[in-house]
Amino acid sequence: MPNLKNLRVIDLTRILPGPYCTMLLADMGADVIKVERGSMGDPLRLTPPMVDDESLSFASLNRNKRSLVVNYRKQEGRSLLYKLLADADVFAETFKPGQMARYGLDYATIREINPGIIYCSLSGYGQTGPNASRSGHDLNFLALSGTLDLLRGPDGRPTIPGFQLADLAGGSLFAAIAILAALLERSVTGQGQYLDASIWQGIASLTSLQLAAPIGGLDQSEDTQGLLSGDLPGYNVYLTSDGRYMALAALEPVLWGDFCQAIGRQDLISRQFPEKAERAAIVAQVAAVFRQQTQAEWVALFSDMNICCEPVLSLREASLDRLSATGGNIVEIERPGHDPLRQLGSPRALSGDDPPARPAPRLGEHTVEILEELGLSGEEIARLRTDKVIATPKDVRAKRLRNFPY
Repeated sequence: MPNLKNLRVIDLTRILPGPYCTMLLADMGADVIKVERGSMGDPLRLTPPMVDDESLSFASLNRNKRSLVVNYRKQEGRSLLYKLLADADVFAETFKPGQMARYGLDYATIREINPGIIYCSLSGYGQTGPNASRSGHDLNFLALSGTLDLLRGPDGRPTIPGFQLADLAGGSLFAAIAILAALLERSVTGQGQYLDASIWQGIASLTSLQLAAPIGGLDQSEDTQGLLSGDLPGYNVYLTSDGRYMALAALEPVLWGDFCQAIGRQDLISRQFPEKAERAAIVAQVAAVFRQQTQAEWVALFSDMNICCEPVLSLREASLDRLSATGGNIVEIERPGHDPLRQLGSPRALSGDDPPARPAPRLGEHTVEILEELGLSGEEIARLRTDKVIATPKDVRAKRLRNFPY
């Protein structure tokens, strides 16, 4: 049974960090109402790749939600949101600090309507402090948190991750955890609260282990700084003869010993943790061994061995692997008139008791349904449509954003 089944979330988030956070709640059974404004809605709706005129990017972050299009810049639009919020459990937004106040949707205002509301503001640098109003993206948060400095390639240059590490790990997940914790506290105290979730602070907290020495007033030795970023022969990524890669993480001596036995280099068993001056040479020796066979041959050799050596898979290969694995987290979403859409489900969506996943909503798909739940008559809804306070799919026409870089 989805354990958030009776909770309602009013979602004013857009693009990536906020929608992924609220989708986690939706996957756990919450009624997430995605509030959008204008004829475009969430800009992610317009981004390729497109299938059947639907953005796969948007679809992957907004399943199990309902879409309400309302112009909350107008007083009548705000009044509709106030009615929704009066009976809601969570309000989530990702606007710049201070912008919600201009719309009359700040925490102080909403708390007067619903004292039990959990109000989560997810932003780059938090609501206060010198960087609060500063714009930022994933790469900026990684840079200012010190995380990017830890992601250095062999040439010493910081390497840009291939996905939004800060946005998701530092933003979405910490915001979801904070919301769940606040809901648990409210179940005891009956009181709502305001949550100030900062992507920058979130990603910085993930470096707690690496920051232990400098925060404690100690200088981190250069000899140990790169141990888990390519200096050690037993914790590295190696090129194979067919241009693929293997990821070796034989940190424990027993694993390193078994690995050396498997490749016929028993002489390297005692060289697992060489002095800094010797590391490059020993890494090169192991690299020369890996270049002798293809990735598939190494996979076959290590298949029955527990030595922490795995192939580096492409995203396509990883998704196919998930599809074939027993209990994998690929969900198939039925779409009337179209082929089912396969998506990567959140970890919570693995329970056999969960209902079938619903596709991401069309822009304004549930506007009438939600307003009818609020008790509005057909005549009132028709007038609001005429006055462009609300919109349904008939009133909006999403267009593909051309020349978008991804």
